[in-house]
Amino acid sequence: LFSPAHFATIRFLSVGEDWKDRNPEQKASFTQSLISNELGVPALKLTCHDVSEHKKSLVKEQVIDLDSLVRQVVEVLPNIPESEIRADLMRTRDTTQTIYNLVKTAPRTVPNKSQLKNTAATATPAGSTGKSSSGSVFKNPVARANMLELKKAELIASGRARYIEKHGLSNIDS
Repeated sequence: LFSPAHFATIRFLSVGEDWKDRNPEQKASFTQSLISNELGVPALKLTCHDVSEHKKSLVKEQVIDLDSLVRQVVEVLPNIPESEIRADLMRTRDTTQTIYNLVKTAPRTVPNKSQLKNTAATATPAGSTGKSSSGSVFKNPVARANMLELKKAELIASGRARYIEKHGLSNIDS
C-alpha cells in the first residue's frame, strides 16, 4: 500500500530576552520582520483598512468592466434596455452568453407599418442603398441593426402574406 507522506522542516526563531517586556503591537512587528528576513521577502505594513480599500478598488474596476460589457451588448442589441443587459451580464459575465439569452427571451413581435417606415428612415439615409460609397456594409452598428430588423420584418410579412394566401384567410389582421 502506498501512503503519501509530507515532510516539513520546522525552524524556531530567536526572539530575544526582552520579548516579555514588549507590547502586542511591538511583538507582532518584530515577529513579522523576523519571518520576512528568514523568507527573504519584504515586510509590508498593511492594515485592515488598507485591505478593505484595495477590495473596494477591485470592485470599482469590475463595475467599469461591466459598463464596457454593457456597451458591447448594446452595440449588437440596441433595442434591449440597458437594465436587462446589465442584469444578465451580472449573472453570466459573458457578452456572448448574454446576447444569446436576450435573443432567446426577446419578445417575438413584428413591427407595424409606421415602425417599419421609421426603421427604414434610420437604417438607410436618403439616396443610400445601405452601402457606403466603397461598397462596404454599414459601419454604424445601430444602422446595421436597424437594417437587419427591417429585412426581418419584411421576411415575416411576406411569409405571413404567403400563408394567408395559401390557406385562403383573406380578411384577417393581426
